[in-house]
Amino acid sequence: MFSGIIRHRGILKRHQHKTIADQFVVAIPKLLAKVGDSIAVNGVCLTVEKQQRHEYTFSVMPETMRRTTLSKINIGEALNIEPSLRLKDAVDGHFVFGHVDAACRVEETVSNARGRRLVFRLPAKAKGLVAEKGSIAIDGVSLTVAAVSSVSCSVFLIPYTTTHTTLGLLKKGRYANVEFDMLARYVNAQISR
Repeated sequence: MFSGIIRHRGILKRHQHKTIADQFVVAIPKLLAKVGDSIAVNGVCLTVEKQQRHEYTFSVMPETMRRTTLSKINIGEALNIEPSLRLKDAVDGHFVFGHVDAACRVEETVSNARGRRLVFRLPAKAKGLVAEKGSIAIDGVSLTVAAVSSVSCSVFLIPYTTTHTTLGLLKKGRYANVEFDMLARYVNAQISR
């Protein structure tokens, strides 16, 4: 489990297509992780399979490749990195599982001196899962939903988030990994029964 607070950025070094699962090698300076640890990579929970200095190897299953933006990441591209929570850690964002619900398209970006607004197209399955002032994780970053309509939602980024995560690099037409808030997910499941 994660909190959606990004303290590290990594760089994709290698991506190999394998028979059972794709393999990603990510350079992550200053991260202290070991084989078997869970790491959120752009909001996707992955397991460290190999670690050499500051390069970490992960396997990504076909379902994850289809559901997320990992298949669209280029070698050399920056990634949001978050190690899993430990019992002593503060939860400064919200609980994030690293189980991406959808890859959502950026419909609009507006930047000014105070920050940046991003508008995302929502899939039909998001109905009842996204609420104004509720939590949402975008590429692993914990954010508050500013506004929501039947087809989209918007979030605001403070300058710190814009410069310390990859969200400042998102442009109209790009896709981002989106995880809906777990509380909304469970409440919606109960109401739908």
